[in-house]
Amino acid sequence: MRGRGYVKELEPGRFLVRISITDPLTGKRGQPSKTVRGKRKDAELALARLQIDHLGGTAVSTDTTLDVLVDQFLSAPTRSGNPREPGSRYRELCRYQRHVRPGLGDRVADGIYSHELTRLYDALLAKGLKATSVCLVHALIRSAFIWGEKRGMVSSNPATLAECPTARTEPPHAPSMETVQAHLEILQEDPETALAVRLAATIGLRRNEIAGLRWEHVDLDKGLVSITEGITVTPGQGASVTSTKTGHHGHGVLSIETLATCLFERVGIVGQV
Repeated sequence: MRGRGYVKELEPGRFLVRISITDPLTGKRGQPSKTVRGKRKDAELALARLQIDHLGGTAVSTDTTLDVLVDQFLSAPTRSGNPREPGSRYRELCRYQRHVRPGLGDRVADGIYSHELTRLYDALLAKGLKATSVCLVHALIRSAFIWGEKRGMVSSNPATLAECPTARTEPPHAPSMETVQAHLEILQEDPETALAVRLAATIGLRRNEIAGLRWEHVDLDKGLVSITEGITVTPGQGASVTSTKTGHHGHGVLSIETLATCLFERVGIVGQV
């Protein structure tokens, strides 16, 4: 049997608890219910017992709010069993708090429907949020419900049927050589930052990958730079070493003679210190 339930206050001190169930073999639907007198907690306890009686002991925790579901999901290890990186959790949590929590955060997760999520996505688009960002919001909600459903915190995943906009991936726009040269001219008095700009422009490194570079990653004889890790700064937690965005190690080729010369010069300066 699969089902979901709710508590409705009929009058002060009197509640109706009801669950909707579907027999997976016959497809027959039913709505067992019960009237409870007392406090809301008494009604919620009666609902849990009703679910146990009719769902074969597989009761769903119907009082889990979306706030709790998402927080526990982001605090849990990833599917690979590794702890979620602090930077990743911080970004996802900020995205949720900014776009989802104001309207749905205090709602019981099992009482949220697909059409409500569709309307949320429509509202975010109307406010000017890009389709790619809305897709990230949808992916977070969908993943949280998948995680919670497997752990008995919710009975279904409304994000499965919610309509999410299609995001088109636009090709990256690299700065022109004139723009890079203009930055390097400005940074003539700051050789370390200028070197970081040269590395980014020549090899195409991300910011956290540049921050994670060490001299042992540079092989001047072979003309290679090993990209193995990054440095991410999370507010409230400080800097932490993270893997690359793709999770794979890579190599950058020092094909520009000027870049290799700058690295040789910096090695000489570091060696003298």
